[in-house]
Amino acid sequence: MIKSKLMLIYWVLAVGPVVSVGQSMTMADEASEGRRPLPLLQMMADHQKRMMRDHLGAVQEIVTALATDDFVAVQRAAARLGFSEEVGRMCTRHVESPDLACVT
Repeated sequence: MIKSKLMLIYWVLAVGPVVSVGQSMTMADEASEGRRPLPLLQMMADHQKRMMRDHLGAVQEIVTALATDDFVAVQRAAARLGFSEEVGRMCTRHVESPDLACVT
């Protein structure tokens, strides 16, 4: 249990700064990294934003639960992160171009 808690704390601390840096990047920074926006249908873009907001909420719940040693809540929130087969099937149906990846 302690090892799990330490791993979750490490994950939150390691990912937190990356997310903060990514959010403050300008379009020029993104262009210099070779990134380009994916041409998504509006429905897919809206879904992607909902997923990102849910992931942020899950990370916030994990941090709050860790502060109170509520490992059941940590596990429940962590289950919302990552790839699921259901989302993978949905992405496969909606992606119009073979070079596009569905990011969850």
